[in-house]
Amino acid sequence: MEPLRWLRVEEAVRTRGISRSLLYEFLRDGKIKSSLLRKKGNVRGIRLISAESLDAYIEAHVLPWYPETKGPEAAGKTPDG
Repeated sequence: MEPLRWLRVEEAVRTRGISRSLLYEFLRDGKIKSSLLRKKGNVRGIRLISAESLDAYIEAHVLPWYPETKGPEAAGKTPDG
């Protein structure tokens, strides 16, 4: 099955593990793309989130486990804490 290109807000929040408020912050700041589908004259509609732009934004902010070291072993710690 092909991955969804557009996600409803609830799907984006659930599948990407981010909060609704953070998702709307990304939208407000223009960090991710969305589309609002509504009938002419309606105030409300369906907000669809571009899965590609959301995933790209998340990927662009991936950090190493321990940014200041060469990994958890260098800090004498394991990934579990």
